[in-house]
Amino acid sequence: MHPRPIAASCAIALAGLAHADPIMNHQLDDRIVVGFGSQESASGSFDFDSFQDMPTNAFEDWSGAAGAGVDAGGGFGQLSSLISNTTILATGSTNASATFNSTQHNYVSALGSSSHTIGFSIDQSITFSLIASIQAQGEGNAWVHIRDGLFPSNNTLYDFTVQNDTMDINQTITLAAGTYAVQFFANSNITLLDNGSASGTSSFDAAWTVVPAPSGLIPLALGGFMLQRRRPTPPQP
Repeated sequence: MHPRPIAASCAIALAGLAHADPIMNHQLDDRIVVGFGSQESASGSFDFDSFQDMPTNAFEDWSGAAGAGVDAGGGFGQLSSLISNTTILATGSTNASATFNSTQHNYVSALGSSSHTIGFSIDQSITFSLIASIQAQGEGNAWVHIRDGLFPSNNTLYDFTVQNDTMDINQTITLAAGTYAVQFFANSNITLLDNGSASGTSSFDAAWTVVPAPSGLIPLALGGFMLQRRRPTPPQP
């Protein structure tokens, strides 16, 4: 049996759990999936196909997928997301493939992308739990970024990145009062200019949660997120 995905397990573990303050105040919702493929023929004609999907309303729970391509290559991206003021859960995956034949093409490109960025402000210092698994193979890459500010130009405080590898992340991160962004990203991107073929896959499965006060803390264990409460052993008669 395969282990239950991190985000799904965390959603089950947190269902019905009442969090007191502190909370995240949502500021930015930038979630998008893209599928794309293009080619230029040896005669110079250009052909491409592209599709993207994103939520209709900011910060709503959402699942989307996008796939597109041409004869020589194409890509696919998928994303599922649950968001509250104490929790951000997301799973995403991509794949792309392309084949180049110099008698037919000048170039071929393919792209699958899944990008999940939520920006928020906090009014006080808060400790978060980040539990995630990211993987990338071939022409793929994946990362988790925690930024001091809402936009890519802002300072990246934490950078977890993989290419042709898998990384499991289990950290607690304390942030001072301010504005931040959390990005989960998977990408498979190919450009071919010589004879041959290439492919790539990538994915993320992540949970970003406010750590409650000690009296209400529920440990989140990677691969299970089991609810655990320690109770004193009753005295024996």
